[in-house]
This record gives sequence, structure tokens and C-alpha cells, in this order.
Amino acid sequence: MSLCAVRSFNSEEYSYIAINNMKKSPPPEAIKEALKHPNGWVYEIDDTFNKNEAIPPQAIKGAWKVDSNGIIIGEFVVNPNYIDLNSEI
Repeated sequence: MSLCAVRSFNSEEYSYIAINNMKKSPPPEAIKEALKHPNGWVYEIDDTFNKNEAIPPQAIKGAWKVDSNGIIIGEFVVNPNYIDLNSEI
């Protein structure tokens, strides 16, 4: 699993992240990453991509919101535009 975090959330730029939530516990890597990014988001990225390349919106599986203490809050927010690049069409 690839993770990406950002410090702030621009609702227009990231409008592809859906309101519908999914019961999914953050893995230890996401919890650790959240501590580095208070008041931001931690994104789960398709494994096809690495953190050193540009990530297209459809490669973001979803995200967890991070509070001011670097703690993940709320449920996983699913990206409705995510395309599983590893699945057969």
C-alpha cells in the first residue's frame, strides 16, 4: 500500500473524494504518516504508483482526515473515481 499525505485540504481541488465513508481501519503506516501532517489528510494510493511520481486522481483509493495532533479521525473516505489499475477489465 502506498500512502501520501498533505497538510491542507482544498475542497475544490480534491472534490473527487466522496462523502460516502467506508469502515476501514488505518494501517500502522498511515497512523505514523498522520503524525507528520497535523490538520491534513493521509491518502491511500494505488500500489502501481510510488511517492516520487505524479499521482493522478483516479489512483487515490481514499483518505483519512488528520486532526491538529496528527491523529487520524473519522472513517476512511472513499474516492468514487478510483480505478483499480491492477484489476482485469
